[in-house]
Amino acid sequence: MPYITKERVAEVREQLKKEFPTKKGWKLSVIRDGHSTIRVTVMQAPFDLIPDMADKRKCTVNTFYIEDHYKACPEAVRVLKRINEIADAGNEITSHDSDYGAVSRFYVDIQIGEWDKPFKVAERELA
Repeated sequence: MPYITKERVAEVREQLKKEFPTKKGWKLSVIRDGHSTIRVTVMQAPFDLIPDMADKRKCTVNTFYIEDHYKACPEAVRVLKRINEIADAGNEITSHDSDYGAVSRFYVDIQIGEWDKPFKVAERELA
């Protein structure tokens, strides 16, 4: 059964804070959803992560198709792949199940914005 500890979530949160600092325009939410999922939500970024999407407020990132879905914005591809790499570190297939197939140690869910808090592009400071 998939499970992620709150300590592992805290480690991911700290690593993401270092790599995507608030002072450079990033705001990320990193939580444990249930006991099986780490959810990373990008609330703000220094550039538009969803330029070609109809709903500019929020979207769920399919981690298997980041390059295909975000090809219009290579910087978004780089950032989302890096977020997934950090959040998914140490994950592995723990068993195989006839209903679900491969069962991993935990799940990673990446979102851009939330239903009640839309994604924002950080305002640039004037020099």
